[in-house]
Amino acid sequence: MHALCDALRATKILRKLDLSNNALRAEGTAVVGAMLSANDSITSIDLARNDVTQRGRCMDGVVALAAVFAGNDHLSSLGLASNCLCGLDMTSSGEVMGEYRPQPVLHLLKSLAGNQVMNALDLSNNVIGGKKGTPPEHTERIIGAVVGAVADSWSLNIELRHNFIDGAGAKRLTSECAERVLY
Repeated sequence: MHALCDALRATKILRKLDLSNNALRAEGTAVVGAMLSANDSITSIDLARNDVTQRGRCMDGVVALAAVFAGNDHLSSLGLASNCLCGLDMTSSGEVMGEYRPQPVLHLLKSLAGNQVMNALDLSNNVIGGKKGTPPEHTERIIGAVVGAVADSWSLNIELRHNFIDGAGAKRLTSECAERVLY
């Protein structure tokens, strides 16, 4: 990954980069983040299914991405599906494993605030709503951060499937989106 990212730092013609399913883990995600901070031509990146949190055990990759996205004004599409962003993982049988830690993903989402060109954000399959028994206010905070991350965008596709978003989170999402449409 180091060699690829070193080569991509200087390119000015690449617009879309799909690195999904590459087992980047936290260390590789940090390397990709460093490359993105030096390359302003890439407007779309897909990092889905890269175990960026090492199944919730290491949040360094999420923190590294947040540092890169803060003040980023050219990224229009971000794919982070299936990365255990809140420390939880869902087994094939539907059982949720791990410890719920929403702070890193909240930090990541807050770093996207102010980006006016973001039009696609895929956070699906990250169990951001927590597992059964997670207090509703946690889901509401995450949804508030999702909406805040894209508040300045005019047109947006948000993917949130398979995240155990409860009624309070869904209500917050629809309320926030309705406010954006009306004003």
